[in-house]
Amino acid sequence: MIKRALKKRDLLLFPERINLHHTGCGYDDMVKLIDPESLDAVVCTLVLCTIPNPEMALGNFMKWLKPGGRLVVLEHIRSHNHSAGKIQDFLTPTWAKIAEGCQLNRPTDKLILQVGFQLLREDHFKIGIPFYEAEYRKPDL
Repeated sequence: MIKRALKKRDLLLFPERINLHHTGCGYDDMVKLIDPESLDAVVCTLVLCTIPNPEMALGNFMKWLKPGGRLVVLEHIRSHNHSAGKIQDFLTPTWAKIAEGCQLNRPTDKLILQVGFQLLREDHFKIGIPFYEAEYRKPDL
């Protein structure tokens, strides 16, 4: 994706204003790139299922967001239905091998609350598996 982003950046009126970094959540270089309490918002779409340590990622988001900053997520999650959740648990080891580490059964909706974000709104829906769309807020100091 970095190659595509570089090509698109070069088409902009002021390409020098856009810095691209090939890094990932949890990598030391990314932690150094973002100052604490410097972001207004973090948007996660179908990534928290694959990040090896989602608690660390969510902790970084909390650290990087300004007080009152927003976390917006769209993720698939572990079903709240016991039987469906067990099926996800069974499928996850095989699924993770063919889907670049994706964890079908990760309870991301619960993990976000455990880190300390305040829920503003949420919606649960299914497209074969349970999905979760929500907006959270970093508490004020």
